[in-house]
Amino acid sequence: MNLPEKQEVIASIKELAARLGRTPSFNEMKRETNLTDHQLQRLFGGRKQLQQACGLEPAQRAPTPAMDELFREWARVVRTLGRTPTTYEYQFYTQRSPGVLSRRFEYWRNVPQGLKAYAEHAGLWTEWPDVLNIVNAAEEEKWPVPPLPEFFPPANTTPPQEEDWMVPAAPMYGPPVVSPALANAPLNELGVVYLFGTLAAELGYMVLRVQAGFPDCEAMRRIEGDRWQRVLIEFEYASKNFLLHKHDATKCDLIVCWVHNWPECPVRVLELSKFVAQR
Repeated sequence: MNLPEKQEVIASIKELAARLGRTPSFNEMKRETNLTDHQLQRLFGGRKQLQQACGLEPAQRAPTPAMDELFREWARVVRTLGRTPTTYEYQFYTQRSPGVLSRRFEYWRNVPQGLKAYAEHAGLWTEWPDVLNIVNAAEEEKWPVPPLPEFFPPANTTPPQEEDWMVPAAPMYGPPVVSPALANAPLNELGVVYLFGTLAAELGYMVLRVQAGFPDCEAMRRIEGDRWQRVLIEFEYASKNFLLHKHDATKCDLIVCWVHNWPECPVRVLELSKFVAQR
C-alpha cells in the first residue's frame, strides 16, 4: 500500500477534530485516515508526534465505564450472537476496545467467568436468563478443529492421576497438525499466514507479495498445465472475520482461513484445517 503524504493525513485529522470539537482518539484517527498503527508510525514516528504534527492537545482518556454498564453491553452482544463473542465481535458490536474487559480479568478468555461472577453478586441474572444459559453452556468461544491423523492418540484432557490444572500466564497452543513446518494448529491470523506460506506451492500458489493493507496477499495460482492466474487473497483466522473487518468482497478473490464459519460468504474460501486433515 502506498502511504499518503503527511500533509494529507494531517489535513484529514484536523478536519475530523473540527467535526468532533475535540482531539480525536488514536482509533478515530486510524478510521478517518484508513491507516494502521504501523503505517501511521512510519509516517510520524508515534502517537505523540502525530498529535504534535496536527497541532492538537493530547486526547482526554475516556472515563472507565462502570462494571454494570460493561456487563449489560457484553450481555447484549451475547444475546445477539447466541454465544460469547470473540474480541473482534465485541468491538464490532459495541465500538469499544476489548482491552477494557481484558485488563479487568487479565485475559479475554476469563471475561465470561468474570462477568458471570459479577452478575451473580449484583443479582443481574434475573434480567438475562438466556445469557446465563449461554455462558453456562460455553464460557468462551471454542472454534472447531480438524480431526487428527489416526496414528495420533486421543489427548486426555484430564490426567487420571491429578485434577485439571493450567500453568498461570503460560502460552496456549492449538492441537498438533503434524506438519514439518508448523507443529500446532494456528490460533490467530498470523499463524494462518505462516501456514499458507509453507503450503502455497503444494496448493498451487506462488506468492508475489504480502502487504499490511487489504487485501493481504497477491499471488499467482496454477489453473492447469502451464496456465496461471493472478488472485488477491485475504487471510483470516475464521472466514467470518472478513465480514467483521468490513472488507470489500468485490476486491478479493479468495479468503484463506483456518476455520470456515461463514456459510453465506460471497468470496471463495480455502479452509486450511480441512486441507491439513486430508494430507
